[in-house]
Amino acid sequence: MTIPVIAIAGPPGSGKTALIDALSRLTPTAALMLDGFETPSDLMSPAVLAQWLKAGAHFDHFTVPGLAESLAALKAGHPVREPVSGRAVAPAPLILFEMPFGRAHPPTAPLIDLLVWLDTPLDVALARNVLAWQAEGRPQHWLAAYMKEYLAVTRSVLKAQKAQIAPTADLTLDGLAPPPEAARKLLEYLQSRKLPQTGIG
Repeated sequence: MTIPVIAIAGPPGSGKTALIDALSRLTPTAALMLDGFETPSDLMSPAVLAQWLKAGAHFDHFTVPGLAESLAALKAGHPVREPVSGRAVAPAPLILFEMPFGRAHPPTAPLIDLLVWLDTPLDVALARNVLAWQAEGRPQHWLAAYMKEYLAVTRSVLKAQKAQIAPTADLTLDGLAPPPEAARKLLEYLQSRKLPQTGIG
């Protein structure tokens, strides 16, 4: 058995998790989240990211131990557990893979059957994140430090992400649309594609 993998890409705050949750209410799915895996922190420092941009912004720079192995196992019908979140993921007829790097991440690219880009303006995505962090009680000094880093490096990283990932998507969805509406459009697209093994179509 090989289960289709639908990768959901977009900047932080684009609504990837909300879309995944909304689609799971319409059809049986298994969700594998990048946040459930550990990306070495030394690869994500502002200084390293600045050098990454100067070197051409290649997404194979980002290593995520165990991610490709877990996705391959889930695609083959085996349950997996996200190492950081500890969340158990059981197989389902459709795998939703939260993957901001899309097909630009070589270890997981061959496992992706369809790539969705969630197109959300960067100012909206940033505002969503800040509001969420404030609701979590993040201290003001943390938010100020993040905003400085965003202006210095992160915004350019996210522009590089869109430039490289969005053109390779099979489907682009409006990140400003309500998640249930976007989920229905994605489900209609999947039905039109008649993906094998899903029962969709």
